[in-house]
Amino acid sequence: MELEKARNVSKKQTTPSFTTPVATEFFMIDASEEMNAKENAWSIENMPGHKAENRTTKYIGSHFEGFMDLDTKDIRRYFDYFVDSAGEYWYGVRVMLPSGELVSMEEYLFGAKSKK
Repeated sequence: MELEKARNVSKKQTTPSFTTPVATEFFMIDASEEMNAKENAWSIENMPGHKAENRTTKYIGSHFEGFMDLDTKDIRRYFDYFVDSAGEYWYGVRVMLPSGELVSMEEYLFGAKSKK
């Protein structure tokens, strides 16, 4: 009986699934907004932790943040910046492969797209 109660409690405490916003475009962030975004952005994956999962987001541009491979410098890391409907800044990370293709950091590290 206690186990059944525990199962029911855990079912009631689940939260709706959150789909992490991702950039579908690619352009450099405007210099006038770059510093503010860099200083104030939170990881976009953490929107639920900031009670921001229901806000809409807008991609505002990307910024080159370094190389993933320091020897050849063929693979570039870009931070994608977003602003939400409350004016808060968020960032995600993508990697540009030598082919010019942009992939998520997760896909770069683990070789597959996220199933979130």
